Amino acid sequence: MNEVLKKLGEIGIIPVVVLDDAKDAAPLAKALMEGGLPCAEVTFRTAAAADVIREMVTAYPEIFVGAGTVLTIDQANRAIEAGAKFIVSPGLNPEVVQYCINRGIAVCPGTCTPSEVEQALALGLDTVKFFRTRIYQGDRCSVYERYVHAHRRHQRKERPRVPRI
Repeated sequence: MNEVLKKLGEIGIIPVVVLDDAKDAAPLAKALMEGGLPCAEVTFRTAAAADVIREMVTAYPEIFVGAGTVLTIDQANRAIEAGAKFIVSPGLNPEVVQYCINRGIAVCPGTCTPSEVEQALALGLDTVKFFRTRIYQGDRCSVYERYVHAHRRHQRKERPRVPRI
């Protein structure tokens, strides 16, 4: 597993941040650091996202900041240039995944079907985000989890377990 994603797993909770104004970034980074959560996923749902990432990592270089809701290579590039250490997306876009791999940036695409997990594995990823959609929410034993369990039982030697965050 990528060391960046491993570190996120160790932290355990990744606050998702949506800010409309970058002036709020440094105070939020301070609060997260003081509260014992040295990380954040800044979503690209606002025009300020890249500036928010830049402000957070400038004010607190030790904070572990990534970008979420990344849909395009342009967004991934802006996030990386601003200082993002990881990229999260709601879906599996092979072009964005390959771009991040080529740049040496950890990427965790959203998946919700076994086919998307297989596609992520084929792209060389070993970690995915289970991005639940309404149709897949159901009980704890979802279609996705049944697939992962079957995958572990029958193909353990051929492929490693697929960690989820």
